[in-house]
This record gives sequence, structure tokens and C-alpha cells, in this order.
Amino acid sequence: MHAETAYIFRHALLRDAAYGLQPPGERGVLHGLALEILQALLAPEEIPALAMELAEHARLAMHDTLPDKRRRALLAAEHGYLNQAAEYLQAHWQSSDEVRVRDLLAVHPYADAREQRRHLYTAGERLEQTGDLRGAEQRAREMLERARRDGDSADETRALLMLHHLLPELGRAAELQHTAAELAQRATGLSAETRIYALTLQEHEAFRAGRFDDALRISLQAQEIAEAAGRSDWMATLLASQASNHARLGDAARALECSLRSVELAEHSGNKHTRAQMLNQRGIACIESGDLPGAGKAYSEALTQANAIGARGLAQTIAVNLGNLQLYFLGGLRSAEQAYRNVMDNALEQGAMRDAAAASNRLGAVLNYRDRAAEARDVLQTGIRCARQGNDVAAEAAGRLQLSQCRGVLDGRERLQELAACIGMARGIRAERLEGEAWMRGGELLVEQGCLRAAVEAAERATRVLTRTPAGQSYLPHVAGARATAQLLLGDFAGARESNGQVLAGLGPGVPQHRVAKGYTGRIALRLLESLGPLGLQRPDDALRGELARLDREARELLAGTEYGRHGRTRAALEYVSAVSRLLGSDPPYPLLLGMTLDWLTPQQVRATLDRLAAQDLALLEILRRENPQLAQELKRLAEPTLLAWDTSLAQVPHLAELL
Repeated sequence: MHAETAYIFRHALLRDAAYGLQPPGERGVLHGLALEILQALLAPEEIPALAMELAEHARLAMHDTLPDKRRRALLAAEHGYLNQAAEYLQAHWQSSDEVRVRDLLAVHPYADAREQRRHLYTAGERLEQTGDLRGAEQRAREMLERARRDGDSADETRALLMLHHLLPELGRAAELQHTAAELAQRATGLSAETRIYALTLQEHEAFRAGRFDDALRISLQAQEIAEAAGRSDWMATLLASQASNHARLGDAARALECSLRSVELAEHSGNKHTRAQMLNQRGIACIESGDLPGAGKAYSEALTQANAIGARGLAQTIAVNLGNLQLYFLGGLRSAEQAYRNVMDNALEQGAMRDAAAASNRLGAVLNYRDRAAEARDVLQTGIRCARQGNDVAAEAAGRLQLSQCRGVLDGRERLQELAACIGMARGIRAERLEGEAWMRGGELLVEQGCLRAAVEAAERATRVLTRTPAGQSYLPHVAGARATAQLLLGDFAGARESNGQVLAGLGPGVPQHRVAKGYTGRIALRLLESLGPLGLQRPDDALRGELARLDREARELLAGTEYGRHGRTRAALEYVSAVSRLLGSDPPYPLLLGMTLDWLTPQQVRATLDRLAAQDLALLEILRRENPQLAQELKRLAEPTLLAWDTSLAQVPHLAELL
């Protein structure tokens, strides 16, 4: 029964006018009668759904002439109905109404000070879940002020914990009064929930810093508390965090097991928010184990659940993960771009600086892959500013790493400078995977710039760093690809063969697809080099033609259904394969240089290769000029000055040398 449906007035203004004509005392009497009638008519199980309306009637039944005893009875009734309404609204995920009710309870005269603070805290939790971080901060600060005024150290700690979680997201980490470790110590002896929350903040800090062993240890410590308290919802959350840590430590089977248990526990607890979180973590574990369809299913279900309950903050995180799946594994670049744009715009609107930084880094990567470097630079610079406001060093370092990939809008020295900044930041927070990836990108950049010797050294350094952490080992085939290209151009054919074997061994389901064409291109280049000679003077036999056709077919099959083949160096790799097929239909000499066509080489690589031939293989250069003068002239025309000499060592490279 709802009063709106029972009014005889069909226009709200007419209804309000008629209502306003009644003296306050008469209105109060009528509301009191309405309350008594509803109480008499409703069965106990019907009351929670109408508790807000009953509380409203109780509040409006009070007026100045009411006896004190009756006023106290109505206050008690209002208080009871508001509490029932809060529980009902929380259970049905009607978050905005729940926050409004809890705000009323936070100042209700019939609630004691501790209860009022409890409602402030819960209202803050709900606002955070729905993405209103500023509203959540307001409740946490109000709770902190009241707790300090009342001398309640337990509630003071709980409020500080909430602020410690919120302020970095709002870009104001400098305002934090305590570290997570200090708050965890302060929470000792408090409720199980408070201690778990404190340890969870510690675990998050360790995870962000790449200390996955420490994060796992802290999570297991919190799990013991949750088990003793019988808190299945917290158990689910902790198992999910353990899944992430196991995945980062290279134990995919254990990660999948923990993620599955976490979803089951969330189902059992009936907490829809927790269930959405656990499904999201399940998606991460599926990716780590190579189950891409399972990851897509888990993410989609998690996003549906999060949107259904209005958990906008969580929905943002899940949307980023769906974008990651499209970008890095399925090759759906347009879908990934749209997902990241939506997340970044929403995060900026809500003031969630860390979410905005994370989304901008992914969006910048997509734009770089789609050959839109100027847009990528602008997006990444915005993300770096957000990361600084959010005091998120890892996000800033990742942004600088992506900025170093902006070909054309930043020159070689500027790109190296961004890489060096990333490596320095990664070391500062002990993020070895990020540092290793930066050295890998440095190797690729040096290859592009024709600084071949230093490129091999950078790849070797990347390998040493990445092998120290299981989370970094998935990058090793990519590192080998950069090293193989440099070795080919250096004339180290045995080394190139070994490196390219590592690339191909790492390809398959669950591998980011943009690596595929590059790996096969390196293999094709190596076979051409071995069979036709460094200057393309030999004639291919049928066996070579058949092998090249097979390699071409395999590469295109692995890239089928993705958008990578339309953009950037991946597109150039596929075009190279097509060019080789056309060339082998003519007579030698072929316009090949160390097994690679000019469409594939950058001008800086052409210059570096000519310089190397002049310095080491002058006889080979003379043969090229004599046997293939057309190619020799084309090389001279295309060659551009390099950033550094082909034989420059890593110790001589600006910015990077300082990090050795």
C-alpha cells in the first residue's frame, strides 16, 4: 500500500495545495491515524517493504502540541522503521534510498552516538560502491570528527581506514595521516571486520608495489581472522585477492582454484556486490591460465551484476578488464578503445584519479596500436597528471612507458627519456615486471633507431629482470622478438635463430596476438637469409616456397578475427610476408637485405645496416653495389641519420646509461 496511489488528486500541485491548507496539528493527527491503520492492516512480513512510509508517517505525526509520552513513542517508532527500511533497502540494493535513510538515522535523537556513527560508516560504504567518492569521504570525515569528540578510538580507526582507502582514489594521498601498516597495528583487538579491512589495505599496498609474496602472506593472515569469525563474504574477497597473487607468482592452477571458491562463497553469502567482485577476479584468473572464453564469460556476468546493483566503481574496474581482454588477447581494438574511453570519462567525472589513470594508460596503448600517436600522447599526459594526483607511482610509470611508444610525435631522445623515467619509478616501488617491460620496450625502440648493439644489451637486461618474477615471464617471447631483429641486422644469424625460436615457442592460445605476426616475420626473414644469402642472390627452391607459404598461413590464422593486422608494425609485418611472396616469383637478385625487404626496415635501420657493412663487411657491401645496384641506390636514398651509431653500447645511450 502506497499513499501516492490512494490520493484522489490527479495533479501533484493541487494535492500539495490542499495538504498545505490543513493546520499542522490536523496534519499530524491524520498522519498518526494513517500510521495506526497501516500498522493494523500490515502483516509483519509486509512491514520492511513499507518501512520508509511508516517512518514518514511517524515523523509527520509529531507536532508542537503533542504530549511528551506520545512524542517519545512516535520517535521510537520512526527509529525502528528507519532501521528496518535501511536493512530492506540494503538487501535490495536500492542504494540512494538506503543512503538517505542512514543519513536520517545518523542524526536521529533516538539513536545513540555509536549507532549514529555506524550509519555514517555504512552510508559511506554504499556511496563508495556507487562511485560517489566525495560523498563517501564526507561521511568518513563526519564519523572521524564524532569519534574523536566522543573518545571512541575504535570508530576513529574505522573512519581513518575508510579515508586511507578513499583519499588516494580522489588524488589527495598527501592528506593521509597514517600508513596502512600503522592502521593495521591500531586495529589490533578491534572487531574482526575492522582488522580484516586494515590488513586488506596493507595487502593492496604490497600488491601495487609488486611484492606479491608479502601480499599473499597478509591475505592469508586476514583469512584466518575471517574463518574464525565465520565471515563468508570476507572469505570470498580474500580468496579472490589470493588468486591474483598466485597468478602473479606464476601458479595459474592455484589461482583458478581460489577464484572458483571465492565465487562459490559469494553466492552462499548472498552479497551481490561481493559476487560481482569475485566474478571479476575469476576473469583475471582465467586469463592467467589461458581460458579466454571463460574470462569473457566471467567479466560479462560480473559487469551485469555490478550495473544491476548500481555499483559504479566496481563496474568501472570490470569494464577496464573487459577492455584489456579485447586489447591484449582478442584483438578487438575498437571495442577496447570505447570501453576505456567510457571508464576514463566516468572516472574523471567522479574524481576517481587512480581509475582515470589506469584507463588512460590502456586507452593510450590502443591509440598507439591504431597509429593515432598524437591522440595517445594527449590521453597519456592526462593520465600521468591523474596518477600524480592519486599518488599512484605504478600508474604514472606505466603511463610513461606507453608515452615512449608514441612514434612520430616524440623523437627518439624524448622516448628514451620517458622509458628511463619509467624504469626509475618501477625500481623505486620494486615493480620488477614493469621495469622488465620497460627494458624490453627500450630494446624495441633502439632497434627502430638502428642502435643495434645496445638493443641486444637492453633485451638481455629485460630478460634478467623479467625472469626474477613469474608475472614477467609472459613477456619473454616479446623480448626475444626485439633481440632477434637486432641480431639479424647485426649479421648474428645463429643468435637470431635461437631468439626467434623462443618467440615461436611462446606463441599460442592466450598470447597477445600482436606478437604473432612479428614472430613469424622473423622466422621468414631468417629462412630467406639462410637460403638466399644476405644479398638475395640465390634462387629459392620448392621446399623453401612451401615452408614460407606455411608460415604465412599460420601467422594469418592466428591473427584471424583480430584488428591488429590493420595497424602499425603488425600490419607492416603481414605486408612484408606478401611482398616476399611476390618477389620470389621473379628472378634474382632480390631486393633483400639480410633477409628483410625495405618495406619492413625503418630508415634508421637501413642506415645502421649500411654503416655496419661499411665497418665490418666492406666486401659484402661491394657485392651489393655490383650485383644489385638498384637496391644499393634505394638504400642510399632511404637511409636517414640514426639517433646513435649501430655499435653504440647501452652504457653510452642517453638517459638509459644512468640506470645501469
